[in-house]
Amino acid sequence: MHSRTLVLLAVLGLPIPVLAQTFTGGTKPYVLQGKLAKDQSGAQQSGWFPASLGIAGQPNAPVRWVGVTAFIPWDEDPFEGRQVMRRLLPDQPTLLVSGPPGLLTQLQKAPAGNKVVLRGMLVPESRNFMLSGVQVLPASAKMSNW
Repeated sequence: MHSRTLVLLAVLGLPIPVLAQTFTGGTKPYVLQGKLAKDQSGAQQSGWFPASLGIAGQPNAPVRWVGVTAFIPWDEDPFEGRQVMRRLLPDQPTLLVSGPPGLLTQLQKAPAGNKVVLRGMLVPESRNFMLSGVQVLPASAKMSNW
């Protein structure tokens, strides 16, 4: 009887740690590097994560696909960036970008095949990536080695 009680307590206690595994740390600055693609398949072939970028507040705007090659927080811990990206990936779009109209236009008009560097603040709970910088580079451009 005692072992049944322990098993029951263990089973009932399991959901608590699972539920507690939400995002921690709040809003943080990140740098996303990757290659723009026409679709999810192209993004998957050009990076370690295929991420879709939607425009916050514009649900009818087409998503942009990017093969993410780096997602680095302010303290330059690439493992944290990958962990955050893995948690975001089931959602579509993966990130909801917002920011000044000029930056959003620059991102929306960038040709597929080009590389991008996006800087901004991520609110993981809402997937909102508030852009502070967009850099579009030719496909042949060298990226940093994060």
